[in-house]
Amino acid sequence: MKKKNRYNLVLFLCSFVVTCCLSLHALQAEELQTMKYEAFDWDDNVVKMPSEIVLFPKVKTLQQKRSLSTSDFAKLKDLIGKEGELRDYQLGPDSYYRMADDPGGKVNFFLQDLEEALAKGTHWQGPVWRHFKQALDDPQMKDRVFIVTARGNSRKSIHEGIKRLQELGYIKYVMPEENIWVVGNDETFAGEFKAYFGKAPSEELLVRGADRSQAKLEVLKELLLQAQQGAEASGCLLDFHFSDDDRSNINRVLQGLSESVGKILSVHYTGG
Repeated sequence: MKKKNRYNLVLFLCSFVVTCCLSLHALQAEELQTMKYEAFDWDDNVVKMPSEIVLFPKVKTLQQKRSLSTSDFAKLKDLIGKEGELRDYQLGPDSYYRMADDPGGKVNFFLQDLEEALAKGTHWQGPVWRHFKQALDDPQMKDRVFIVTARGNSRKSIHEGIKRLQELGYIKYVMPEENIWVVGNDETFAGEFKAYFGKAPSEELLVRGADRSQAKLEVLKELLLQAQQGAEASGCLLDFHFSDDDRSNINRVLQGLSESVGKILSVHYTGG
């Protein structure tokens, strides 16, 4: 009887120790802070900009150019010059005129279009505007907010637009200029990539008019790696978010970063 009591006591003590260890481990896990990063596509995601992409006729019988909103372009771009009502149209050298900087350097097209959008009540607010504002209202977050856009503007032009939002009281803080990634700027993208990440992008992105979805993927891949290193060095859990209204961009990121999706990376499609 005494042996049985001793056995039960030992069993109880072992169970108690295991329970305490598990509880301590759970408590430590709960105490781990989360380091959050936000990466946003801009057009029709954060802000509904009035900027348009111009299509040019492929055949002489069509005299009129055709303009597409950035939202329509994201949905119809694969049809241009191929099928449907856009089969007789094509992209030209000036198609993205309003999506880039003024060649003469006199006007900031991005700032101009942003101010035009802001004049439309609240209709300019994209599906993730609230999250963008929340991130840039937090002094702890402002350095971990990124814009990853296919626009061809300079970082400076877009940064001036973000500062205008601050001046008007829409946001409290502004992210660093280097946190703005304009993968559609063929003149600056490769150099900015190398300066920030210490290496060149893949060769396929060094040519003019390279695949913008692939460029976004490579930027996000490197940002995610840096974020992981920063979180681990700080003893934090990582929570990295990316949102885009273009399905092709979302699919490319989901495929290219599949091992991270659902673990440390959340990808959100915001298109209609």
